[in-house]
Amino acid sequence: MIELGQLNARHDDFRQRKVRIVAVSLETLEEARQTQGDFPQLFIASDQTRDLSEKLDLIHEDTNPNGGDTSAPTAVKAR
Repeated sequence: MIELGQLNARHDDFRQRKVRIVAVSLETLEEARQTQGDFPQLFIASDQTRDLSEKLDLIHEDTNPNGGDTSAPTAVKAR
């Protein structure tokens, strides 16, 4: 979560560039709500079903320090 803290701390820089940070997490909805509370300047979305993460090929197997998978950092340009 170090990266989320760094992104949250630089929210003014991103806002000036009209960039919005959205973190898609494999955690449950309740866990995502807790993470949202920790990083209020970001948008945290739960993808517990992995639908979005699998479609975008973002799953990194066995990379979570607590065991399990994580989703890879990815930049997407919205139109």
